[in-house]
Amino acid sequence: MLNKALRTQDIEIIIKMGFFIRDLHQQIELLHSATKNQGSLTVYRGQSMFNNEFEMIKNTLHNPDVKAILFQMEANPAFASTPFAQISNISYYSDVEKEVLFSMHTVFRIGEIEQIEDGVWQVKLTLTSDNDEQLKKVAERIRTEIGPGTGLHRLSQLMIKMGKFDKAKEISEALLSLASGNDARTTATCHHQLGYIDEEKGDLSNALIHYKQSLDISLTYLSSDDPSLVSTYSNIGSIYKKQDDLNAALEYFQRALNIDLHASNPDQLQIATHYNNIGLVLKRQNKDDEALKHYERALELKLAHLPARHPSLAIAYGNISGIYQSRKEYPKAPMYLEKTLEIKQKSLPPKHPSLIVTHRNMATALDGLRRYDEAIQHAQNAVDIARCTFEPDHSEVKENQEYLDALREKL
Repeated sequence: MLNKALRTQDIEIIIKMGFFIRDLHQQIELLHSATKNQGSLTVYRGQSMFNNEFEMIKNTLHNPDVKAILFQMEANPAFASTPFAQISNISYYSDVEKEVLFSMHTVFRIGEIEQIEDGVWQVKLTLTSDNDEQLKKVAERIRTEIGPGTGLHRLSQLMIKMGKFDKAKEISEALLSLASGNDARTTATCHHQLGYIDEEKGDLSNALIHYKQSLDISLTYLSSDDPSLVSTYSNIGSIYKKQDDLNAALEYFQRALNIDLHASNPDQLQIATHYNNIGLVLKRQNKDDEALKHYERALELKLAHLPARHPSLAIAYGNISGIYQSRKEYPKAPMYLEKTLEIKQKSLPPKHPSLIVTHRNMATALDGLRRYDEAIQHAQNAVDIARCTFEPDHSEVKENQEYLDALREKL
């Protein structure tokens, strides 16, 4: 049952079997410690399965999109930091299987991949250790991005990072149901997590409900200006902005900014994000002068704390150029658009969809300056990328082609 649950990512079963998984891991550690002096061993991945699973595999025969793979794994107990153990002597199937059991967080490095016979590929894997520098860097970055919390909370964060929002929601709801009535912090965290998941799925109404519940519960044990509430205020502001409740959005974005401005060790890039968020709302309210001040402050902070070609700077430059374009101050817009384009071209594939709007904006600015030849070139670039990205009858293709045709008529 557990094997199937792990293969199919049945979160409910995995959570209920948590006590068994912990106990099993501890037993593997004990067995592993007794075999550290043994030499390296080679194991192969085999699997028993139910009849219906086997029938599904049979139905994939002669399917060119499905490959048969044999994994060959090299594991040396002397160097491995992840425990594993031979369990032939204690396994229920000891008379028919020589089984090696690895702990759940085992990571292998892919080596050679070769075809050993018609339709069957062999993949050679080597067990990694804590001394693997590349793996350490990746693991540290992922841990930082996922953040602190309980095992289930971090698993939910990992599912979000992988784009598996339904699984993340299932985990967070399970964690919420397990939280006791007195565990306000866990309950608040779960509601915040569920709010983020619903926001990513486009369910703004439920997202706002969860964020508000998280905030209300948090305020039972935190002051309203506690730094740990910044992300909740900011996320609530984001929901209101998406719902076009701009005054409410501005209120919550401003709360987040005020807390970070008075922090003992402020995160300057987070402050830049707050300024940018407020600028976006002010722009929507047609308060261009105030929006520009916030965009410029955001750019100033980003320039002081980010590399010169960081993608986040492209957004800042683009926002400022948008203000100048909406005010028809065309001479000022191209300078910022050129910087936006330079960063995007160096950090994105040549035909990335986000380049469409940048080329179009550049064409519009140059059009306003009556530099039609240059405007046409950028408009043509926008059309070319749109055609590579969308179907011929897509609105992006049609609208950019119409603008290009209109520019050509001005020559």
